[in-house]
Parts: sequence; structure tokens; C-alpha cells
Amino acid sequence: MEARTPAIWLSDGEPTGLRPAGDRAFALGRGAYRKVFEPVARLIVLGSDPTALAIASLGAQSGCETTLVRPRGPSTPPPLAGVAYRRDEPARALKALGLDRWTAVAVATHDADLDHDALAVALPSKAFYVGALGARRRLSERKSGLRREGLNEDDIARLHAPIGLDIGGKAPWEIAIAVMAQITALRCAQSAA
Repeated sequence: MEARTPAIWLSDGEPTGLRPAGDRAFALGRGAYRKVFEPVARLIVLGSDPTALAIASLGAQSGCETTLVRPRGPSTPPPLAGVAYRRDEPARALKALGLDRWTAVAVATHDADLDHDALAVALPSKAFYVGALGARRRLSERKSGLRREGLNEDDIARLHAPIGLDIGGKAPWEIAIAVMAQITALRCAQSAA
């Protein structure tokens, strides 16, 4: 679990143990049991307003290993149960946390430069979800900036913006529900593939 790599339990009734998921050296016989263990879903939320706090809180309540990143935020973390806290700049925080295929990134800083820095790191990563809060009318400008940064069209196409499913909500908790619904749908689709 610490290495954030999948593992598989294989057993035909004889002691065999836990093996890396890619290990094909063990042949299963009739009546064998197989169980795959994947890393816990991780959610990284960047921002400090009530919407970012609602997304982080709901992410932790949903069972995600959740980290709130508030660049230049207060030294004391907000009182959110199960949410880790960082104050460093987006690029530094995302690189330190690591973005694997079990990680979702929700960018909600309301600061164009901070959003850009976070997206420039998150979009070309292995993260299965990258979403950004913001107006639809500013999306083309945001994408142009990412192209100038050197991101390719496939990376930019991964951006979910405006963030979350379009349920028509505007309040922080409504947006958080829409974001977690979108993340859950993509995570479940990835697990089923």
C-alpha cells in the first residue's frame, strides 16, 4: 500500500502469499481463489475557498486519501477530518505527492497563475482525473496557455472544465457533489476496464 502498486492474492488452498499483480509465475488450478488489491483512491484539492473545502471534505468522506493544498495558506490546517494539508506551491506539492493512475486532482484556486501551474503538472501525469473550477468562457484562454507551456492536445483533452458533472448547482456542496460524482464515475470505469 505504501508503494501504491496493485497486488494480487492467489490461492489454490496451498500457502502462496501476496504477489505483485504482474506476477504470472503462479498457475491457478481448479477451485482457485484470486483477489486483486489496488491502492486507495487519492484526491488532491488545490484551493482555499468554501468550494475547495467542500470538495476535500466530501473526498475524505468518500474514502479517498485526501490532501488539501492551499498555496501560501495559513499555517493551521482547516478542521476537516481525514484531510492532509500542505501549503506549498501547486507544482511542488503535486510532484511531492506523486500523481499515479489512482489519483484525482481538483484545481479550485480562483487564481489563474496557480491554476495554470497545477494543470501544467497534473495534465501530463498518470492521474486518472484532472478537473478545474472556472467559467466556461475562459476555457479557451486556459487551454491556449497550456499549449504555450508545451502540453500536447491529448493532455489538454483530459481536462474536465468546468469541473464536475453539470447538475446545475452553484453552492459549494453542490459543486463538491458534482465533482465527486464525476471522479467516482471515471474511477469505476477505470477499475472495470
